[in-house]
Amino acid sequence: MSSIYSSMRRKNRDCLIGAFAVAACLTSVAVAETGTVRIGAHFFPTSGHRYQSLHSVSEIQDQLNSDMQQFVTGFAGCPAIVEGPLDFGKPRDPLRDTSTIIQSIRVWCWAILQTDHAAQVSASGPGAGITTELIHGIMANAQMLAAEDEDWSQTLVTFSGGEITCTDQERCRLSLPDGKDPPEQSVDFELILATGDERFILVTQAIYGRSGFVYGVRWREHQDGGEVISIFPDRL
Repeated sequence: MSSIYSSMRRKNRDCLIGAFAVAACLTSVAVAETGTVRIGAHFFPTSGHRYQSLHSVSEIQDQLNSDMQQFVTGFAGCPAIVEGPLDFGKPRDPLRDTSTIIQSIRVWCWAILQTDHAAQVSASGPGAGITTELIHGIMANAQMLAAEDEDWSQTLVTFSGGEITCTDQERCRLSLPDGKDPPEQSVDFELILATGDERFILVTQAIYGRSGFVYGVRWREHQDGGEVISIFPDRL
């Protein structure tokens, strides 16, 4: 028993054992975890709900859990669809657009689950959009993954350069400059949410304008421009 108590004391060495000190420690943790999450304008545009108008991350997750049932059944909510695999679900129909939406839902759920459940939400606002540096950084990361792993090389769209067009600061497309309409390869980037110095991006690949593989990127801004922290799914 004494060894267990000693272990607990070591793990909680930053919090004093006194009741007031413990309360203060818990309060400081809660404050550190809770902050405003800025929601992208294109987060679930197929839904009749404006996620930016909701008040907290927990409300968004609840709404997302409900909305996903319009497109796929078999998943009780975000944790289930993120854990997957997607084959466990039953799509509403076999249309390619439905497949893209289901993949997007899974990425949106992943992003939401990375944030504090109790955090308040707001519109994204200036400074949280898609940048040229972000696009090139994500594509460079895709090229690295493709070079290191055969599965990724057969899945990821990778090309250097290209033409960037944006409908607004939160939705951009990188197209292969091949003179074709639509181009043979293109990649769409949409802001899901931003919190602190991190942004979560929905990446949708397309071949001749037809959407295919969808994945999520966790991007962190820093003085050198930024970097990819993680992607989802991280392995096929």
